[in-house]
Amino acid sequence: GQIAVSGPNVSSGYLNLPVNDEENYYKGMLLTKDLGCWFEDNFIQITGRKSDIIITGGEHVFPAEIDDIIGSKKLNEILSNLGFPIITLNKTFSVKDKYWGEKIICALVLSSSSNEENIKTNNNTINNSNINYNSYACDKDSATSKDALYYYIKKYLKDKLSYYKIPKDILLLNDMPLRPNGKIDTAKLKQIYNNLKN
Repeated sequence: GQIAVSGPNVSSGYLNLPVNDEENYYKGMLLTKDLGCWFEDNFIQITGRKSDIIITGGEHVFPAEIDDIIGSKKLNEILSNLGFPIITLNKTFSVKDKYWGEKIICALVLSSSSNEENIKTNNNTINNSNINYNSYACDKDSATSKDALYYYIKKYLKDKLSYYKIPKDILLLNDMPLRPNGKIDTAKLKQIYNNLKN
C-alpha cells in the first residue's frame, strides 16, 4: 500500500491547501506517494511510486517488477547464448492506447550499442528543446533483429509474469535519455516512442 508518515518533523499541511487535504493526508498522516510492504520485523520495503503504476486493460502493473526480470542475469545469459548482445539498461513505461488504456513498452540499451560518446551526444541532445529522436534509435541492422529479440524476451516473460504485464513492444536505443539528476527520463522515452511510431 501507500506509505503514510506522522511525527513532529512532518509537515502539518501545504500552503493554501485545506488541512484535511485528502490527496496528501490520511487520518492526519502525510501520504508520501511511495508504495511499500510492511514486514513483521517492522521493516518497510519501498516498492515504487504511486505515479509509476501502469493501468492496462483495467489491471495495475508495477514497472519495477518487469524491469527486475528483464534486467536479470538469467535472461541475459539466455540472450547471450542465443547470440544477442546483453541488456545493459532497461526501463518499462507506458503510452496511451485506445484498446488497453495504457500500453506497456520496454526500452532497452544493448551492450553493442552503448558507449561513452553516445552518452555525451545524447545528453547534449536531450537538453535542447528540439529533440533529435533518431539519435536515440538503433540503426537498421539492430532493428532487423528486434523482432527475434522481442520474441525471446516475451517467451522468457511468459513463465514469469501474468500475460497483461508482458510489454506489447520494445524500444531499442543507443542510450537512455537522462534527467539532470541521472535518473531515466520516462517522459522523453514516451516522446521518443510516439515519434518513432508516427
